[in-house]
Amino acid sequence: MNINDSKTYLKADIEAVITSYNQGSMILEAVQSVCNQTLLPKRIIIVDDGSTDKYSLDVLNSIKNNSDFPIPVTIHFQENKGVSAARNTGINKTQSSMVLVLDGDDKLEAGYIENVSRLLCDNPQMVIASSWMRTFGVLDAVVCPAGGKLVSFLSHNCCPATHILRRKFFEQCGGYDESMRSGFEDWDFFLNMLETIPEACIGIVEKPLINYRTAPSSANIKSMDKRLELMRYIIGKHNSSYVNNVTNVLLDIESVSDSRLLGWENEMIHTIKNHQELSESANDFIKNPSYGDGGMASAVRIASIDMDKSETKHLETERLILRRWREADAESLYEYAKSPKVGPVAGWPAHTSIENSREIIRTVFAADETYAVCLKENNIAIGCAAITVGAESNLKLPETEGEIGYWIGVPFWGQGLIPEAVRELIRRGFEELKLQKLWCGYFEGNTKSKRVQEKCGFIYHHTNKDMHWELMDDIRTEHVTCLTREEWEKNSREKVIDQ
Repeated sequence: MNINDSKTYLKADIEAVITSYNQGSMILEAVQSVCNQTLLPKRIIIVDDGSTDKYSLDVLNSIKNNSDFPIPVTIHFQENKGVSAARNTGINKTQSSMVLVLDGDDKLEAGYIENVSRLLCDNPQMVIASSWMRTFGVLDAVVCPAGGKLVSFLSHNCCPATHILRRKFFEQCGGYDESMRSGFEDWDFFLNMLETIPEACIGIVEKPLINYRTAPSSANIKSMDKRLELMRYIIGKHNSSYVNNVTNVLLDIESVSDSRLLGWENEMIHTIKNHQELSESANDFIKNPSYGDGGMASAVRIASIDMDKSETKHLETERLILRRWREADAESLYEYAKSPKVGPVAGWPAHTSIENSREIIRTVFAADETYAVCLKENNIAIGCAAITVGAESNLKLPETEGEIGYWIGVPFWGQGLIPEAVRELIRRGFEELKLQKLWCGYFEGNTKSKRVQEKCGFIYHHTNKDMHWELMDDIRTEHVTCLTREEWEKNSREKVIDQ
């Protein structure tokens, strides 16, 4: 440290308590993360809660005998009493006004103490402060606890177990509950701290400054198996706080429940839109939705999406399947849409990557009545055909009219596949969507597209000269063709008579 660091360090008045139990080299990583802080604590106290693993004990002894740490490190060994007892032992051995509490399998970013202690010092009503977390191990994510006052914590825990506390309030609240050895001891402790003074709060630095280790066997995960039992204990212990704030607590819990239900509902809808199979439990929910908690309303919305999509999900011709686009089609889409012979002549830029194609599927091709053109033999997307209804069309049509667009990959040109697909869309538009007119357009020089429209019965209507085409940022001349419902019905009757 330089001289300025030393001055800041003296003002900080912080000691660190790290708990350990059979954590091997992880405890050394935790210690090193504290020693690498931009603002160092006065000392580190490690409390080992009765480790039985020889390797873990060897690591602890190597730390004890290491004189290279920039701050003093002391180790206290005790019989196994649980993490609450270990934290109490360590905090009771400190003499500073603030204490950093850290589990031995986690690590801190270099700016944790500096940022969190500053937040704590700047807010006199704040009894504890911490930060967001970056998880590592089986889960790579940023977790963003919000902190808050007593009411927020009565509904759910809003602070990581790693934190900096004001020691005087630790003494007032009586510390951690050493009878809690199955989890949620940190949640209970935060409630204890918030109950010490009116308007007490817990602050959070909105940066991921904690590196939180995740594993299926971790105590945090296992405690979820006993969640209701542990919550019953917490509610009973803090009963007066719950009684005094019952309305706000219930509303907060309901808000959390609604958020989770909405997230699950959106995931279901995403699955349906991408034509993926729902899980057995999801299908069971649709068949037997919960009542009185928003479940039935959610099931109705999901079923409505399913119904909307199933109506346009699958069209067939002699050689083709026309179906909704899936994200899994991105590779085949890119294979054919990257050709400069396909997109530019139709008015859109060639695709640049599989990810570019995937994004097009998520956005442009997610529109209603937009179909992947697939051969029946393999159901692989080789082109696209769509009906765009009303004002959403390029021609800004009335709601009783639609515009047909299409393209197909170069290897499939000249086989009559696109006229086959367009005829099916025409049938869909007039018979099922009850449209009165269908329109098409082709740019000057695109003779292939012109022939498709002529084969399918479209008649020249007008020309738009020297128009700016935004997708390609150029000037084009567009020829527009039209087919009315009456003309299509007449052509269909004449075809039947000829046969």
